[in-house]
Amino acid sequence: MQPLAPKNRLNLVNTKPPSNCVASFSRGATTHSDIGHARVAPDLLDFESVMQNMMRKIKRLMLLKSVIRTNPKGWIEAARLEEDTGNIRKARELIRKGCEEFPKNEDVWIEACRLANPDEAKGVIAKGVNTIPNSVKLWIQAARLEHDDYNKRRVLRKGLEKIPDSVRLWKALVELANEDEAKRLLQRAVECCPLHVELWLALARLEKYDATKKVLNKAREKLPKEQVIWIAEAKLEEAFGNTFMVGKVIEKGIRALQREGGGD
Repeated sequence: MQPLAPKNRLNLVNTKPPSNCVASFSRGATTHSDIGHARVAPDLLDFESVMQNMMRKIKRLMLLKSVIRTNPKGWIEAARLEEDTGNIRKARELIRKGCEEFPKNEDVWIEACRLANPDEAKGVIAKGVNTIPNSVKLWIQAARLEHDDYNKRRVLRKGLEKIPDSVRLWKALVELANEDEAKRLLQRAVECCPLHVELWLALARLEKYDATKKVLNKAREKLPKEQVIWIAEAKLEEAFGNTFMVGKVIEKGIRALQREGGGD
């Protein structure tokens, strides 16, 4: 057998694949790498983000658990954290425990009411007002849970039986009343809260001319330094066309306030 001539021998060292094969392989490798990067990297980033958020929430929850024994706000924050993670059942358990640990804290009851099932919210707030009957905030919340004005008024009246000097409860009740009922309520309100000028002025606006002047005079007896009472009387005279009385009322008011030390 004759050996291959030098020009016909295979060069196993310098043999190169066809140029089109190299280009095809190179393009294929690049495409495969890019696809892998596009598929994996976002998933890794999302996973890292989720884990970081989870670790922050775990650390926050551990911190809250360390303070909830002595701080009612800790119970509220812990319950909200569970709510944020979608664990509403655990949130309700925590805030219920908070109510047991701090039964005299109205904010814990308000949060428990918010987290409760709609059909259980009234029961929660009822426990709250029974535990803290002098909490205006809880009585207002109890009234809000009622769907009709009749029951709202009923709840507010119960609240006023416990806290007759609450201006906020009186205002809420008056807002639900018609004009005649509002007048009766305000007459009672100024007896219970004689030092709150807004109640006197609200009553004066519902009365006729002569009765309004009497109301303003009574208001001045209780609040001699209140400038707005004199201003209200001046506006009353102006509204009824008694322009000659407006200046007299203002002058009289200035002298009275100077005597009382309430005029500027």
